Amino acid sequence: MSLLTITDKIRNQISPGLNSVTKSRLGQFLTPSSIAGFMALFSQLGFENIRLLDGGAGLGALSHAFLDRLRNENFDLKYLEITAYELTTSFVRNWNSCLRVMPQRHI
Repeated sequence: MSLLTITDKIRNQISPGLNSVTKSRLGQFLTPSSIAGFMALFSQLGFENIRLLDGGAGLGALSHAFLDRLRNENFDLKYLEITAYELTTSFVRNWNSCLRVMPQRHI
């Protein structure tokens, strides 16, 4: 199962329970997998070293879509750095859960 599929399932579970005022105040969009996957297609993969900035990481959809793309295209890197910023602690826990299912050679 892809990281993005897991992330999307979690998004569908928690999204209805989020406080709409807080969601609006923090700009919590929670990108659907279809949009995140589309955005990941714009990433250039011809480099040995990649740094990705996920400035409003949320549940990690954009980063997870990118990692899925690397895995699906069997693209091997020498170095990958993802810098993700997120204010909501429960969202960060999703990141940790999803990354545990990713084979170590792809992290």
